[in-house]
Amino acid sequence: MKKIKNFVLLPLMAMFAIHAQAQFGGSGSGTASDPYLITNEDELFDVRNDLSANYKLMADLDLTEWIAEESPKDGWNPIGNSSTPFRGVFDGNYHTIKGLYINRPNINNVGLFGYIYEATIKNTALINPKINGNNYVGAFVGLIRLVNENDGYHPTNCINYVNNNVVIGGKVMGNNNIGGIIGGNSWVDNYFTHGTCYIQGNYSSISVEGINNVGGIIGYDCCKNYYYAPFGRYYQVYSIIDDNNYIGNIVSTGEGVGGIVGGTNLSRTYSSDPGLPIFERNIAGGNIIGKKSTNGLVGVGMPYSSFSNNVCYADTVGCGESIPYRISALSFENNYSILSTVLVYNGTVLEVEDNNYNGVSYGARTLRRKTTYQGMGFDFDNQWAISELKSYPYNIKQSTPPELTSFTLGDASMVKGTADGSGKLYVFVGDEMYEGVVTDGQWQMSLGYVDASKRVTVSVQTGNLMPSPMLVVQKGDAAELPTGEIEGVYLPRNISTFCSNKSLDYSQTEGIRAYIAAGYNKGTVMLMRAKYVPAGEGVILMGEPGSYNVYTTSTKVYYSNMLKGVLEPTVIDPTDGDKTNFILTNGSTGIGFYAVSNSGELAAGKAYLQLPTDAFAQSGKAVNFVFDDQTTGIFNTTVEDVNDGYYTLDGVRLDTRPTDKGIYIHNGKKIVITK
Repeated sequence: MKKIKNFVLLPLMAMFAIHAQAQFGGSGSGTASDPYLITNEDELFDVRNDLSANYKLMADLDLTEWIAEESPKDGWNPIGNSSTPFRGVFDGNYHTIKGLYINRPNINNVGLFGYIYEATIKNTALINPKINGNNYVGAFVGLIRLVNENDGYHPTNCINYVNNNVVIGGKVMGNNNIGGIIGGNSWVDNYFTHGTCYIQGNYSSISVEGINNVGGIIGYDCCKNYYYAPFGRYYQVYSIIDDNNYIGNIVSTGEGVGGIVGGTNLSRTYSSDPGLPIFERNIAGGNIIGKKSTNGLVGVGMPYSSFSNNVCYADTVGCGESIPYRISALSFENNYSILSTVLVYNGTVLEVEDNNYNGVSYGARTLRRKTTYQGMGFDFDNQWAISELKSYPYNIKQSTPPELTSFTLGDASMVKGTADGSGKLYVFVGDEMYEGVVTDGQWQMSLGYVDASKRVTVSVQTGNLMPSPMLVVQKGDAAELPTGEIEGVYLPRNISTFCSNKSLDYSQTEGIRAYIAAGYNKGTVMLMRAKYVPAGEGVILMGEPGSYNVYTTSTKVYYSNMLKGVLEPTVIDPTDGDKTNFILTNGSTGIGFYAVSNSGELAAGKAYLQLPTDAFAQSGKAVNFVFDDQTTGIFNTTVEDVNDGYYTLDGVRLDTRPTDKGIYIHNGKKIVITK
């Protein structure tokens, strides 16, 4: 009898093994210790056949031809739905999936994975995905379910992970709950359970478009703190959204728009929660445009969140029906932002002050230093990396960002640069992607005709790492489209005053920056960077000497500027009423603003500084000035002592006054030597 049992059991076991393997075309058994190994596009499709298994991607994939042959109209069918969600583990193993295309505008829960529950999606990069759905649409995941299926009391925590994923280029669009990584998360009508959603370490540069709840990382985030008296128990459903990074364009025609999270909701029936969800160490940049409740990091926030140590470095945050903020419309402490962000409310550029809604603002230099982020608790051993003074933080598993050496715009546009090692090159011109290679740290790409209305970005993939963060070569965003023609601007030396009879957009031109004199305090004038400069406005230009192509603009801005521009030769007197006039020139202490001693003619296209006489002594000494996007400024207030030393910015002492042009340290202050 024993032998008969064995004889019967063996065929059954063989049949089961054949059935299990038939669900997946590749190797592996789908367990945690022996995951299914995905080596081609067909095997990626097979993931839907066993939704509770473990998978590991073993090669870079390209879905372009697969979709063209198998589903050219609707594109990829998302893995998992509300009836049969994905409940397994998908480990991208730091490989890339290129050519993901989905066109299902009437379908909810759309992404590479449509619907997940108690699942993990990690370590995967998407290159240039094009995704169109209805509600809950994201590049990686459409919808995450936050609670267990069981009705009634259930103490087990339902946990989902979406960690360390990367999206480079592309577009995701839909109606409501649209995100650059995840469309949204939600619970069902079940209060007696716990749920935690970990959304950590993700990077996205995809363009995101939708109506309501539109975010760079996640469109809609749900949380619940609940007390059920019959059981005498507390239940929590919440998210931990940490260490994520977004830079791109977000456009919404509705409510709830943010660089990290679009909209949030908290159902709360008791007051003793510890401050959930947790939202820390996220950074966001680019352009964030919406109709209502539009902010740099979170569109519609939750008052009981743990919300700190986040950074907004957005170019523009614009909103039509509510005042935008660099951080959030709710008051949170210990968040940073960049000085240069332009806030636009109903077409008007706002004056911005540091507070708990806008964060504490700093210049780009401070926000590109490792120590700034270490002070905020960023983990540079396991999670983050940075190119000191060159980039914002990025995921440690991403390649080092490329650097630009030249960009030629016109009929035969060319972009060139350097990178760390050899590998792949991705150049995006608007929605179009060009592919190339990085060889021995050098890369270049011919782009044909490119006009300034197109955004140009570059990413590289070197070593065994995921693609790098985007290098923005030309912004060309919808929020900053140049509306005019090219105007030639000549910079005779590293720093010079300038005035044009046309309104100019300096955000489109590399290598040159424009500054206005925005304020003064204790003898020092603050020079604030200006992206858009109205006709007739005086500015200081800074950069390498040479000619630059600058685009005209119709963007309306209004500055309180102490620099006075002149469009034709003008006689400048020492004083004007209760004001004293200063000219930028080389004086006894180097280049600086010196009080006018005798009336003289200032050339057309230049500017002079006008300050209240009672605030400054008219002794002929130069006025201090400091740039808002540098940690220390250029000071020229005292006569130089030839016995005092000069130092390079690296701290090397020089025996004599430098003869080479550049920036040096003298008497503890930065000075510019121009001749």
